[in-house]
Amino acid sequence: MKDLAIVFFGSGIGGCLRYGIGLIFKSRAGEFPFATLSANVLACLIAAFFLHKILPDSIQNQHSIRLLMITGFCGGFSTFSTFSMETSGMLREGNWQGAVVYSLLSFSTGLAAFLIFARSR
Repeated sequence: MKDLAIVFFGSGIGGCLRYGIGLIFKSRAGEFPFATLSANVLACLIAAFFLHKILPDSIQNQHSIRLLMITGFCGGFSTFSTFSMETSGMLREGNWQGAVVYSLLSFSTGLAAFLIFARSR
């Protein structure tokens, strides 16, 4: 039950921050989805930071920190379902170039953000 509460708390914070990023960017239909891209890249950066910088040095409470920050926060903050919906929308509108650029940017910048901390270890 404790683990569930930790994940619930982390995902609530992540979801609220994700909503805030959406408000900042105020994406409208037909525009490039910078809010989702930003949230997903930041989530990759945060996950890598915790996995490769914080958790290896933190023997105590490693399981709880992982549940809070990786499963909870990053899970609530990143949004693959929104990425899929936005890409699908671009394809439906005939914006193949935007869909390809968005998909490649999402993959490459997310991976690069994760590798920043994974490689520096």
